[in-house]
Amino acid sequence: MNESSIISLTANLYDAGPTFRIINGHIDTKNQFPWQAHVQASYTNSPINNCGGSIITTTYILTAADCVLNAKTLKINLGSTYLSTPAKTLYSNSFFVHHSYNSNYFQNNIALIRLPEALQFTSTLMAIRLPSRSQVNETFTNHEAYCTGFGVTSANDQTLSNRLRWVKVKVISNVECRKSYRPEMIQAETICAVGWSSPWQVPCSGDGGGALAINEFGTWTQIGIFSFFHETGCESGYPSGFVRITSYFEWITQITGYLFRP
Repeated sequence: MNESSIISLTANLYDAGPTFRIINGHIDTKNQFPWQAHVQASYTNSPINNCGGSIITTTYILTAADCVLNAKTLKINLGSTYLSTPAKTLYSNSFFVHHSYNSNYFQNNIALIRLPEALQFTSTLMAIRLPSRSQVNETFTNHEAYCTGFGVTSANDQTLSNRLRWVKVKVISNVECRKSYRPEMIQAETICAVGWSSPWQVPCSGDGGGALAINEFGTWTQIGIFSFFHETGCESGYPSGFVRITSYFEWITQITGYLFRP
C-alpha cells in the first residue's frame, strides 16, 4: 500500500472523476450543529474546492489545511442547515496553514481562517467548544461521535447537498486503524472513526475540514477535523482519518488567543 492509500476530503466542483458524499447521512432538521461552516476556496488557475469547517470563536474558523492551501479567496457560509440560504456569508483571504503540513500523508492537516468581522452568535450560529487541557491524553476510543457536512449525496452527481447532513461514527484506536493504512499514515496526531451502525455510514469528499464532535453531558465538544479516507473509497468500510485537536493546543492558542479549559 503506497502513499496514495489516502484521499483528501475536499470536493472539486468541476472534477470529471468520481465524487463521494456523506454515506447514508441524516438531514439536520433541528439546527443541531450551529458551528457548521461551508468553506469554498477559489484559486487563480484551479477549480473551486468545497469543504467544511467549524466556528471556534467569533473571528476564527477551524478547518483542514488542504481545504485552504494556496487559495486566492475563501467564501464562508454560516448559520443555516440550507446551503442555498446561509444566515451569514463572509469572504476572507486571511488563513493559517500548519507549518508542518505534509500533503502526501495529510499529517498536520489543520488550518485556521480569520474572519473579516466578528460574528454575532445566535441559536443557529455559534461556536463549538474545543477539548480541555485535562483531555490532552484522552484517546476517545469507543466514543460515539458525529460528523456533518454539505457533501454531494450521489456518486454520479457533482451537485452539493443543499441540506446539512450528519452521521454517527465510533472512534477506534490508532492500533486498530493502522491495520487499514501504512503505520506512518496514522500518527499520534491522528484520530480514526468508523460508521456506528454500518461501515457505510461515513463522511466523504466535500465534508473535509468539518468537525468530529462528541456530546459531553449535553455540551458539544470538537475532538477532530475531517482529513482523509481510504483510496478504495468511502464505501469500502475502512476507517476515516481526522486531525486530533488535542495535539494542537499551543498552535491554536498562538494564532487565535483561544484559552483552553483546564
